[in-house]
Amino acid sequence: MQTEQHILFHEIQNNIVDNDLTFVINHMKCRTLAVVYFMLHCYDKNGNEIFPTENHPVYTSKRWVVDTTYSRYLEEFTISDRILNKTNTVQIELVAINISDNNPLYFNQPMLTDKPFTEYRKTDEALEIAVFSLIKNGYVNLYSNTSENYLQVIRPSKKSFTSHTLTANDITVLAPHIPSERETDKPTNLYIEFLNQTEQDTNIALDTFKM
Repeated sequence: MQTEQHILFHEIQNNIVDNDLTFVINHMKCRTLAVVYFMLHCYDKNGNEIFPTENHPVYTSKRWVVDTTYSRYLEEFTISDRILNKTNTVQIELVAINISDNNPLYFNQPMLTDKPFTEYRKTDEALEIAVFSLIKNGYVNLYSNTSENYLQVIRPSKKSFTSHTLTANDITVLAPHIPSERETDKPTNLYIEFLNQTEQDTNIALDTFKM
């Protein structure tokens, strides 16, 4: 029985918007011969893996026969809307057979994309964790590379947070924005309105109140 070597890529946020996917390793080779395949794991917002069938990941690829020459290996596949709508994070697991100290596997430039594949491109790689310090403003606008919509995060205390973790704070306001919104709803106006708002009580005399 041949030993399988498993390589887990980082689990990343789901930015997939199209059902048709491509996973590619732009350059891969070994010293003699090996068999390589990959699995796509999808997880819901609670961190539980989504299994379309019992204990099977969302997708398992065909086998690639890897030889001694650097070559490109790719596979196109499709996932359903039902799976996509439940997916919060995704993870690629690479499985290699017949790999050992005497037959090492070399590869670089892996990429999972939902755009038509023409060449490897760095623009769709997972971003490093960004820190938002809010030094001058009490709010920050967060954008993605897949939508014109953005999220405004208001923090009057100007307490910093990261792109992966929204830390605890006394007051945090999340305000979604869309490109077609009115000028009065722009981030600066919304921030000023929030700072100037006051709590109000409405008193209604029950003896004169009529439905």
